[in-house]
Parts: sequence; C-alpha cells; structure tokens
Amino acid sequence: MLGDLSPMLVPVISIVLIAFIILLSIYREIENRRILNQFITIITHKIKAPLTGIRWTIDMLQKDTSLLEKKDLLEEMQKTNDRLMEVMDLMVGFARFDKKMDYNFETLSLKDIIITSLNKNSPIVKNKNIKFTIESAGELPFVLIDKSKMQFAVDMLVDNAVKYTPKDGSIIVSFEVKDKQITLKIKDSGIGLSFIDSKKIFSHFYRANNAKAVDSLGLGLGLYTARKIVEHHKGKLWGESEGVNKGSTFFIQLPINR
Repeated sequence: MLGDLSPMLVPVISIVLIAFIILLSIYREIENRRILNQFITIITHKIKAPLTGIRWTIDMLQKDTSLLEKKDLLEEMQKTNDRLMEVMDLMVGFARFDKKMDYNFETLSLKDIIITSLNKNSPIVKNKNIKFTIESAGELPFVLIDKSKMQFAVDMLVDNAVKYTPKDGSIIVSFEVKDKQITLKIKDSGIGLSFIDSKKIFSHFYRANNAKAVDSLGLGLGLYTARKIVEHHKGKLWGESEGVNKGSTFFIQLPINR
C-alpha cells in the first residue's frame, strides 16, 4: 500500500521542500533588511551626533567668550572629532581590512601596540579608576605585523575592556611565549559574556544584550573586523568568559618572527 503511494508523495515532498526554501529565503531577506536598517540608523546617529556637537561648539566660539571658555570648547570639539574619526576608521576597516593586498608588514613589538592603546584610553581609565596592569617577563620577541591594522585590532579589545569594565574595576594585560607563538591576553572584570554570546560576538553586526545596555549605539563590527585582521596575520583571536558579570578574557595569538 505504501509502495503504491510513494510516487504520489514525491511531488508533495518536493513542493514542501521548495516552499520551505522560499520561506527561508524570505526570512533571511527580511532579517538582512532589518539588520541593514538598524545599521544605517546607528551609523546615522553616530555621525550626526558628533557633527551636531561640532556645529554647536563653533556657534559658541563665535560668541563673546573668555579665553578659558574657548579652550574648554576647543578641547570638547577635539574629543567630538576623535569620536567621529573612530566611527569612520571602523567603517573603513570593515570595508578594507579584509584585503590582503592592503597589508604592509614590519617587525614590531606587541607591547608597544598595547601601550599605545592604553595611552588612547588613559582619560577614561583614570575617570573610572580602573586598575590597568601590563605584565611581561623581560623582553618580548618581535612579530611581523601591519602596524596600523594590528593597532586597530588591539584598540578594539582594549576599548571594549575599558568600556565594559565598571568603575574601580581592573584590566590585566599579559603575554605568553610558547611553541613559536606569542599570545596577548587582555583580562577584564567587566560585564562578561553568556555562553551563547561568546560563540556569536565575532559575527558582524552581533552584539550581546548586556553590551547593548552599556552602549546602545554600538555597531557590532569591531570584533568581527579585529578577527579578520588577526587572521590575515596567520594568527587567532578568541574570547572566553565564566559568565555574565564575571569578566572576559580576549586572546590574540601570533607567530613569532625569527
């Protein structure tokens, strides 16, 4: 009996499969449009807000203000401009850092890259009273890297550690040299990651819910771009966490230049 029905079931199963594929394609299209619209909204806000701030500052400078007030306004304009440049750098990085031809390698120390990142974030570190420690045993071996791009990748990790670590928290940077590899470890006492988030955070446009609560206008591109950069250096980038509100640790592992 079932054998007689089998030929009749084939077209029915085919139709069901085709319908499923069509529905899946429609869902993906809707989801992609939703992500794109959300992305455009965030980008627009992130660019428009600094531009509005700069325009307001210019208007204030044109008024009769004291030298001290002008100095404060110019400092605020500089900070606003820096935030705008960070957004533009991230967008350019997302568009170009995946192209191998754009990489210019030179022999450098990862410790110098970390110190540069710390200097960039020192005002926030000081304001939040974060204990930022760099641990290293003696001289570190050099690595072959594109300085600007690896700086971008490390900046993303340090920026996130500083941003998501609460006041009076701690960030510890350390290095491990083993098996012709050097591993940079950035450990913070911040908001941490759930198990699911730890598996998805390197996907483009993905952001953990607790990260959104701290910074609702994040782009979800930083870690994705950073991993691409590290992979083009024949390295690895990954993150670990014991859970939400238990801190996170991010690792960059690169081959040592002998």
